[in-house]
Amino acid sequence: MECEKCGRLMPIQENTAEGLCRKCKVDQLQASLAKANKNIDIWRETCQLCERKVEVLQAEVERLKELYRWIPVEERLPESNLQVNICEVSPSITWRSVGRYNTFGMKRWRCQDSVVSPAVTHWKPIILPERKEKDK
Repeated sequence: MECEKCGRLMPIQENTAEGLCRKCKVDQLQASLAKANKNIDIWRETCQLCERKVEVLQAEVERLKELYRWIPVEERLPESNLQVNICEVSPSITWRSVGRYNTFGMKRWRCQDSVVSPAVTHWKPIILPERKEKDK
């Protein structure tokens, strides 16, 4: 029997269902393996790119969590006289407002309606949306 690919006469023990001699069958398997390895490399590179994107996105999520979180006053206080969101959390009440922590003279919290609030437990910066310049 002749090999369908190279035309070489095959001994009876080399006859395969595909009609290829051992050398052509090995060549065919090596080509298939090389193609599979190339596909694996492409997927590996794709996965690495995706992993890097996930890491960047996770870092951005953590940055935004930190930016928008309520900061306990025990942890730190805002800059003096900077307007911030303020909150009191207690077993009986939770309220939010806008206020400032004044360090000039008596150190205390002042709400926007001039009420002094000694019970502020948390604060966070006021984040305003970015302004887009109008096209000229």
